[in-house]
Amino acid sequence: MPCRGAGQEGLMGENIYRIFDVVWKLSLVGGYCVLLVLLSRLLLKKAPKWCSYLLWGVVFVRLCCPVLPRTGISLIPERLLAVGTETMYGQSANGYGNNGVLPDVDPNGQSSWQQAGNLHAGTAGNMPGAAGLANENRNVANAIDNESDANAFGTDGADGSQAAGNAADGGYLADNRDNADGSLQITGAENGSSGAAMEESVTDTNGTAVANTLYRPVGFRVIAMVWLFGMAGFMGYHAFSYLRMRNRLHRPDGGVRQVEPGICEIDGGHLSFVMGLVHPVIYLSSGLDPESRNVVLCHERVHLQRRDYLFKPAALLICCVHWFNPLVWLAFYLMNMDCEMSCDEKVVKLLGEESKKIYSYTLLEEASGGEWKRYRGGSICALLSFGEDHVKNRIRHVLDYRKPPFWVMIGAAAVIVVLAVCLCSNPGGSGNGAGTADRADTDDSAGAEMDVDSNAETSGNIAQFPDSIKTPEDFAKVTIHSREDFAAVFDVEAIEEKHSFAADQVAYDLLVRENNTNAAYAIFKALAEEPASETYRKYTDPVTAAVSLLHLGDGSGAVTETLYPAGRQYPYYREDSDRPGEGSVVNVHYTFADGSAVDIPMVMAEEMTQLWLLSFGDPGSAEDSGYGPLTGDICTRMVYGEYELRQPDRAVYWGWMDWYPVDAGSYSTYYPHVQISNYGIYTMSELWGTSGSVFRCIQAERIMATGWYDVTCERGAYDTSDAYTQLQKDLPDVTEWSGGKVYYLTDPDEAHLMTDEWMPRVLREFDMSTHTVTDTVLPVNLQLNSGTTLHVHDGYYDIYNSNPSISMRFALSGADSQHIERADILAYPGVVFDVSERTETETSAQLDLDGDGVPEKISLHPAEPVTGYSLEQYTIYLNLGLSQMNCYDLQDAVLEIDGQTAEIPDSTGNMSNSIFAFSPDGEQLLIALYDDGESADPLTRIYHYEDGKPVETDRLAQDLRKAWIQDGQMVITEPYFAVQNDYIQKIYQVTSNGRLREVPQEEYVLSAWEEVELRQDITLYRTPDGDETFVLPKGSKVRMTKLDATQDWICIEITDGVKGWFRLRDGTDYSDYFSGLYFAG
Repeated sequence: MPCRGAGQEGLMGENIYRIFDVVWKLSLVGGYCVLLVLLSRLLLKKAPKWCSYLLWGVVFVRLCCPVLPRTGISLIPERLLAVGTETMYGQSANGYGNNGVLPDVDPNGQSSWQQAGNLHAGTAGNMPGAAGLANENRNVANAIDNESDANAFGTDGADGSQAAGNAADGGYLADNRDNADGSLQITGAENGSSGAAMEESVTDTNGTAVANTLYRPVGFRVIAMVWLFGMAGFMGYHAFSYLRMRNRLHRPDGGVRQVEPGICEIDGGHLSFVMGLVHPVIYLSSGLDPESRNVVLCHERVHLQRRDYLFKPAALLICCVHWFNPLVWLAFYLMNMDCEMSCDEKVVKLLGEESKKIYSYTLLEEASGGEWKRYRGGSICALLSFGEDHVKNRIRHVLDYRKPPFWVMIGAAAVIVVLAVCLCSNPGGSGNGAGTADRADTDDSAGAEMDVDSNAETSGNIAQFPDSIKTPEDFAKVTIHSREDFAAVFDVEAIEEKHSFAADQVAYDLLVRENNTNAAYAIFKALAEEPASETYRKYTDPVTAAVSLLHLGDGSGAVTETLYPAGRQYPYYREDSDRPGEGSVVNVHYTFADGSAVDIPMVMAEEMTQLWLLSFGDPGSAEDSGYGPLTGDICTRMVYGEYELRQPDRAVYWGWMDWYPVDAGSYSTYYPHVQISNYGIYTMSELWGTSGSVFRCIQAERIMATGWYDVTCERGAYDTSDAYTQLQKDLPDVTEWSGGKVYYLTDPDEAHLMTDEWMPRVLREFDMSTHTVTDTVLPVNLQLNSGTTLHVHDGYYDIYNSNPSISMRFALSGADSQHIERADILAYPGVVFDVSERTETETSAQLDLDGDGVPEKISLHPAEPVTGYSLEQYTIYLNLGLSQMNCYDLQDAVLEIDGQTAEIPDSTGNMSNSIFAFSPDGEQLLIALYDDGESADPLTRIYHYEDGKPVETDRLAQDLRKAWIQDGQMVITEPYFAVQNDYIQKIYQVTSNGRLREVPQEEYVLSAWEEVELRQDITLYRTPDGDETFVLPKGSKVRMTKLDATQDWICIEITDGVKGWFRLRDGTDYSDYFSGLYFAG
């Protein structure tokens, strides 16, 4: 019998766990409210700041009130209220738990840590339920590989030992009520992979249950304790800081004196604030001049009038309780800013417009803090300090403040009232769980009436013993022969009404193993890579897939309608086609042999293979997304990102193309697209007019995290000459349209997938031209987090971390796979080749520069030896507050040819880690290096090999890869400013020694991007320096298209083709003549 002390400890622990569960729910709902208020602040941008301040009050009320009234207009999703820690840990004796949600599975079949992109693949090993999802997923994959359909996909089991819950694997309960005492026995022990929460019955000698205690999983208890200690730590820190400040103020030598009731002055620094809860006191800096003292005193008195000295500490206390939620701290930060700005508005309103200048000066002065600065930090969070926070924004706000118009106040009041009512109430309905709850009650009462033989196949009338089917193993041994059978297992009315298995919580318990991302991917890969056997082909039809997944008996089925059509990811499919797009949900009407029927929602999980699985989607999300799978359809392909190959906006270059991020599913033109998804890399490359196009998988791989990828247009050669057309025929791999590479962080060991061992270990490069994979091993102890993003460019890969915010730059590794030689470059004059061979210490190339048949080694590298990455250096950068860590820095770069070096003056940290080579005329060979400049100012340096040394011959204010080189001339589009920022075309002749000589032109073409409007009538000349004039009226829409030979006259052209010349004069403000001018920056 347990002792009283142990019972009290258990009771106290249970209370802590329950409190944490309440806090968890409040934090989720509060975070949702924070996001809504952030959107509302955009609507209230022109409203007084007290409006936003009030909305933050609504958020903090929501964060601390577990009980609120129910209304039919609440904005809180009902499903969000149900997401507690019991959802995560399945606090139930029935397999996974009555909540019906896998503990370590998100809607895409990934552990919660993996979906966040964390280095550790998840806590599946510590979370309860499902016998360890990692092992189960591997079993599914292995079953697919072995075509072992019976074990993997729920057909008739070969061994009855897995029925009624296999405790050795999953810790399920077995209903063995034939024991002598009639008690319910727990079969199997808790282990690290399952950890299922189980309810133990403590019985007396007569077998009567006398107590029930809920066993919490170890993982849950650890998290709850971490929360408790974290909350205590935050509260202790802020309490200590507050008391330290209070003690400093009350010391005899503190330099604090009372000047009038409720007001004290402080010597030795600029720090004014309100302190005290019961009897608040205003503390003012003694060094304030009378005018500044007046505005500070007015500001603090406004705080006192509004009781801000009570609200801010209360909000801080709530933050300490929800310390793990970053959205709560963001709300506290923005609430403080809105609080101070609203006080600023009130002071300006009281003291008049003339107070703005002195008010702004005082804010800036008070921000310094003096010798009191060290007492800020934690204490300041609870104080109302005049000049501590948001000084820059507050000064700007004070100077720009104007009394808002009446209509703004009416709109703001409406927004506040609506949000206050809709956020401070819970939804009035009870959701979709009624059917599930009723069935659970039936299970509890009827459990003792029927003893299920675990070795017998329950293929008869299963409606007689529905309580026996509690696990996927149980369900794998049954066959459903009628609607009555179906209703005994599932809530058929709810499923048919909502057109989703998400309407039935039990469906998660029984079906999610065959309807998560990992199981679906295993089927997809088998369909994509092998001839489809009968084992897999059944999943390519919604009817046969439904029969297999639900173990339906004899009967017939047909697709009767498309329930939720998904926007197709291709634009030119035949209009008469009824083929659904990826993510579409259709209704399968299945009629059993006895004449009864059910409606089954099926979703197309993957389009290329036409893979169909059961739909668990939220029908309400169809109205919001308008494309792709419904929210919650956990088996469908998830597109992380999509890129389009096209010319950039404001394009001024001929053949320059690059990959640009676009919205997923936005394919609407003939430009190629690439998708990065959790099923792998997909491309759409069909040209205009092609019908029947789909995104096709070119690299099947489980890519695990959003943000850890990039697509670049790295090529071996660039379209800078007519000779490029011939090069496309001779060397297609160099010039393939894809011409690009997909980079992503991954773990090369597939055995680590969905285990704690999974972590990014390599940067994987997938060449879309050759379909080859190259891995670059990541530095040891490289720090990544859930906010990490990858950017690959110019021979580097940059890793951006958030929280803390820092970027790290590394050199790409890889060779010039095409082995371009001197003869190739001379054979295609004007084509710019990338000849780089990169390592971690240098970028090099082997080229015969002087034509003697012996290749010279060209090397580009930092002037100082490369130190690379180390965790110690990374920590130093963080401690110093630095935001950029260049582990390969070409800011001081050297160009070296066979040991002869040439320093590269004025090189920047944005210098490309690439070596380019070209021949302008088919006779000489030149080297080029590109630098993007500190402010994106393009610069190409051209080198000629002379007397065994590299000699810089000229520079271009443009990326050479965006030039046009033909017959010894280069057409360059350079930045130019006349009336507005623009680009101008210039022509250079390349001399025999690599020097450039500008070729004069009769007219210089401008990019003519912007259409501008005349602010006044202007007089134009028919020709430069001519006599004939005409007048363009005010309001005309015009473009500036070119300059004359002297560049003193600019051509103005209107939309109907009429054009004239306008004289440019130094010192003229052209914004008096034109509106809508473009100025960079």
